[in-house]
This record gives sequence, structure tokens and C-alpha cells, in this order.
Amino acid sequence: MKVSQIFSTRQSVLVGFSKWFLLFSLLLRIVFFIWQLADLNLSVISCFKILGIGFFFDIGVLSFLFVLSNTYLLIIPKKWIGNILDKFFIYSGTAITLLIFVFTFFAEITFWEEFKCRFNFVAVDYLIYTFEVVQNIHESYPLYILIPSMIFISAIIYYYFYKKEFFSQTFNHKVAFKNRFFHLIISIIVMLFYVSFVSNSNAEWSKNRYNNEISKAGIYSFFAELRNNKLDFKTFYNSISDELAFQLVRNNLKEENARFLANEFSIKRKIKDSFLKNTTLFLFFFTLISCSVRLFGQDTISQSARQSPTLTTFKSYVDSEIIRHKWDVSVNLLDLIGKGNNVSLFLRKNYVNRNNESRAFRLRIMPYFLSAHSVGVKRSVPTVGLFFAPGYEWQQRSGRFMLFYGMDIRFKYDYSKLKTQEEMLAIYEKAKAKGMNVSLIEDEGRTVFNGVTTITCVGIGPASRAAIDIITGHLKCY
Repeated sequence: MKVSQIFSTRQSVLVGFSKWFLLFSLLLRIVFFIWQLADLNLSVISCFKILGIGFFFDIGVLSFLFVLSNTYLLIIPKKWIGNILDKFFIYSGTAITLLIFVFTFFAEITFWEEFKCRFNFVAVDYLIYTFEVVQNIHESYPLYILIPSMIFISAIIYYYFYKKEFFSQTFNHKVAFKNRFFHLIISIIVMLFYVSFVSNSNAEWSKNRYNNEISKAGIYSFFAELRNNKLDFKTFYNSISDELAFQLVRNNLKEENARFLANEFSIKRKIKDSFLKNTTLFLFFFTLISCSVRLFGQDTISQSARQSPTLTTFKSYVDSEIIRHKWDVSVNLLDLIGKGNNVSLFLRKNYVNRNNESRAFRLRIMPYFLSAHSVGVKRSVPTVGLFFAPGYEWQQRSGRFMLFYGMDIRFKYDYSKLKTQEEMLAIYEKAKAKGMNVSLIEDEGRTVFNGVTTITCVGIGPASRAAIDIITGHLKCY
């Protein structure tokens, strides 16, 4: 059966684009094949598997393109086929899609040069740090050559489509609605098959990593990783076994008054009380109770007491309602009583819900200043910061008294950070001198610094928060 018998002439551009994509995908696969020839597991069967599985995943990429294209071909009225609006969408849509696919082929080559694999979560992560990635690409590759090259190749392919009259055939052939609907349904079924049953891991058929990566399709891998939102850490970073990792952590957590509850991958412990057996502990409760004379009842208080001017005045004062405003501002002085030296500000928006219950939205703001010896933690420089705590509040009111309780989400902003590499190395040496687990993290400089390693950060721990704050308490949290 010929391709022309499966697809209508209205789909000439789409069919021509698909043939070009399959051809370029095959050529790219051959380029990677030659590139990693010394690392591949070569055999006749493996070569056919690489090409066959690769073709299968290329069809999966085209299935999504067919759904988009056939949706457009379905919704445009038959009488509009070939008019100015139809030509604008098809001409411009083909040009943009063609440029995107050519750009993708170029991006796959540069990505393979660095990671020796198809697109993975690192490529997805590049979308988040777009500015940094563009800067790295600009410093690592001659964009003044690559960008014109991509446009030039796209223009040649576009011109080829035009000379082969793919556009004229698309504009001059009017297809009935039921035929267009049939093509859309078939393309949707194929796309749903790939979405539901074909994962990117299905291409990993060999024990050889390069055989698996060449079998994949770059665009399919990209969107598969976008869905999974997961990075295979052990593939791209030097790591130790889980057994050794847990052994190191458990050794650091060993204490005389504690024992581990399991011998497997767990750090759950049972810790004995460190207080002496004969130590007596005292617990004090301070309670504020608001009450009204009504609580005592009519039979409890004598008639003369009820007629007492003092008691009557006190009762009317306690029972009187306070006029609450929609907005109010209050100050929390509790921190002045404790170890801190800060005052927090509460901003409330009060309202009454449908059940006539008092509620409020609140925002707590607390500036703070931590000196070099604040809260028992030594810091190399003072730290200035701000706490933000938006929350919700429940209120129980009785006369002039109100009990409120709520829930807040706390945000912290510190203003201090490392300025130089020397300061970072000083922190490394300070942590090392205290016997803490510490390591310098180095970038191999593959993309920007031409293989020159660069120290990017210091890793400290595991250790207690107080111990780490002694070293890094003055730094800014990003």
C-alpha cells in the first residue's frame, strides 16, 4: 500500500515533513553510532535493534505532531481551505516547526558531546536556568555560526517542500469532514498508545549504555523526562553504595544512650533518658481564666452581693463587648521576655463567617539582628534578617476577653552571603578543624572553562543544626 493511499493530498506537507524527520533522525543516529563506535556492543542483531527501536520512537514523536496538525485540518471549514488564512497558518506553522526540529537536532549533538546521552532531566533543568544556559552556550559555542546554519538548513528544506509542490497540493485538495475526522481519530489512538504503554525506559534493552541511548529519540526522551521529573543521580555523579552511606551516617549518630532499632537501611533509634534517676522534675502551668458573674449562677451569689456597686461595675465591664474593627495591628512582646531581643508585629484582617464565628487572616513580621554571639551561636559576622509568617486565625470571644489560635507559614530572609572563594575555603578549613564531615565540590568545567576545574561550593554534614550554624550561621539562604 502506498503512502498516498493512507494519507490524503491535504496532508502533503505533513507527510513530507515526516519523511524528512525520519531521514534526519536516522542520520543523527548513525552519527552517534560512529561517534561511540569503540564503546558500542556491536553485532548484526544489535545494529538492527538500534535502528528498529529508534524508528519506533521516532514514530512516537510524529504521532504528537499528527494530532496537532490533524486537529487544525479538522477545525478549518472546507470552504476556507486554500484561502489567505489557511495559507498563513500552514506556511508559518511549517516554518516554525521546521526550525524547532532543526534546532533540536543541533541541541542533541551538543548535549551528546557533554553528557554522551540523549536528552534527560538535565535538559529539562536547563529550561529553569535559561539565562545561565544561554550564557554558557554563548561562551562555549560559536553561535554566530550555529544560528545562521540552522536557519540556512531550515530554509533549504522549506524550499524543497515548496519545489515538490507539497504546499500547492495541501491548498488545492478539499477533503470531506468525515475523512479529516477519521485521520484525527487514528492519530489520537496512536498518540495515546505511546503515552499509556511506551515509556522511555523501553528503549533500554541492552546492558550497554550507548546502545540504549542511541536507540532513543531526543524529543521523546525530553518530554518523557519532563513527565517523570526525576534525575538518575548515580548515572551522572560519583557515589558510594547505599551500604557504605548508611554505615557512615550510623557511625556519626552513635551515642552511648542510644541504639538502632534495625540493622537494615535505617537510622531509627531508641534513645534512653539522659537525666539521672533521682532527678525530680517540676512542671508549672500558668493559666489565664476570664470569667463573668453569670458563671456563679443566681443561687450562688447573695442578693446583697448582686446589688453591690463594685461587683455590678466589674460584671458590666467584663461582659461588655469590644467593638472589633475590620483591620487591627498588634505587637507581640513575648520575645522580649525570652532570650530574644526582637518584637514581632501582627497585622490582622478580621471577619465573621457564615456560622457567625470570628476568624481572621494574619501576617506576622519580625525583623531580627543576630550578633556574633546571639542565642549561644558564634558567627563570624552579624546577621540581619526578616521573618514573614502569613497565617489563619480562629477566635473565641467572651466579653472583653478573646482566645485566639492559628496556623502560620514562616519565611526567613537573611542578608549575608559569601563574597569570595577565599571566604568559602576559610569555611571549609574551619569545619574541617572542628572534625566535621566536609567536602569541596568542584565543577569539571566542561561547558565554559574548557576543562579547568572550579570550586563551586562546600558540603558540610551530616551534623546538628547548631553545629553547622557555628560555621555557616552568617550566610544568606537562597
